[in-house]
Amino acid sequence: MNRNQRIVVSIVGIIIVTLALIGITYAYFMTKIIGNSTSTSISGTLANLELTYGDGEGIVTKDNMMPGDKIEKTFTVENTGSVKVENYAVVFENLTNTLTRKGDLVFTLTCKSSDSNTCDGVSNVVFPSTSGPIILNSIKPTVTHSYTLTVTYKNLDNINQSDDMGRKFEAKVNIKDGKDITITDFPYTLAYNVLNNSKSGINGTTYRETPSSRPGIDSSDLNRETKLNNSSSYFISNDKYYIYGDNYTFDEIKGVYTLTNPKIVLGSNADVLVGKYVQNIVGGSYGNPFNWSTNLGTIYKVTSIRDSRFYYEYYDIESTNKSSENILSKMNDDLGISYYYRGGVEDNYIDFANMC
Repeated sequence: MNRNQRIVVSIVGIIIVTLALIGITYAYFMTKIIGNSTSTSISGTLANLELTYGDGEGIVTKDNMMPGDKIEKTFTVENTGSVKVENYAVVFENLTNTLTRKGDLVFTLTCKSSDSNTCDGVSNVVFPSTSGPIILNSIKPTVTHSYTLTVTYKNLDNINQSDDMGRKFEAKVNIKDGKDITITDFPYTLAYNVLNNSKSGINGTTYRETPSSRPGIDSSDLNRETKLNNSSSYFISNDKYYIYGDNYTFDEIKGVYTLTNPKIVLGSNADVLVGKYVQNIVGGSYGNPFNWSTNLGTIYKVTSIRDSRFYYEYYDIESTNKSSENILSKMNDDLGISYYYRGGVEDNYIDFANMC
């Protein structure tokens, strides 16, 4: 490989970087980054927030970049309005990353606020493979957040990095309304890792979406009823009681039937049961009226009566899958999307206020 080969890398916006690594042996590659002196200043506006790049051109220039070198870019976000912006997101847009050794390229984003409050950043994070948010911050009126973005290409001794020769990465930094961002969009957070671990089965966790009609319940936990259309028959007992209703409800979470407005009739008057739903086709004693209507595992519909026999079809529970496997369930609620854990997973912890 020619030691004098060079690759042009441009960073447009905050950072539009094209990186190609030229190999001699192991980590010794040379890269040249060329800026465009004719580029105009780049700025973006979100409501009353103004994003401005520090160099006035939105271009980073650096010659002879070697492994271990850093590319630095500064920008500010200013609240020029009269109200506090609760959440705005700093995001990477138009991102491309074709490196095979993704971990060799990292970035740090620091933030300083012009008032006494703090603002968040990230440190030593692997440069992502797709566009997405970096951090969320809030900002008061007349306050400015000053950011420094540093992209570092690691110098790895005795490691052959030539696989990425000719590869590139590029991205632009922008700001967005935080209401359009959810915590699981952040590829640098615990929530993102937990969700993606669940989707990929790490730690034995299963990920399933919850039916929106049943918040917080995993779809595999829903019972289903089966209507058996083949008619069966049973002798009517004139001296037994039959509990029935005009209709019924089925609870797919608990897996039980409930008769609607249950009534009771003696078998000698069984003609009233045609077209009705019966709790027990065998009949029984008068019993406790509070036990007539609920927690039924099977329910029967009388289709006809002839020759002193009930002819009926019955409804039964098809399946109940309340397994003990580890499950992360997803649901929509008034605040957006929520996730629910069940089972003994290893990564369902929360790190807050320096406590875990």
